[in-house]
Amino acid sequence: MSHAAGRTSGNDTPIREPTILVFDPETGELLDAWGEGLFFYPHGIEVDRNDFVWVTDSEQNRVFKLTAEGDVVMTLGEAP
Repeated sequence: MSHAAGRTSGNDTPIREPTILVFDPETGELLDAWGEGLFFYPHGIEVDRNDFVWVTDSEQNRVFKLTAEGDVVMTLGEAP
């Protein structure tokens, strides 16, 4: 799950709190939270079959490929 920390579009600074929240699918327990300082306005999230997390950031015009622990592996696009 991703969240935009109460933001709407039109931001030019990164969100300072974790934006990716990882929950146990059976208990709903929060297992991990990361992504602080990385995204301006996360808009979409997908986990691929290799457990890489793909996040789009509509303010940065970028797609991020991250490990399940939140390490950036690749970015596509250029920040405006």
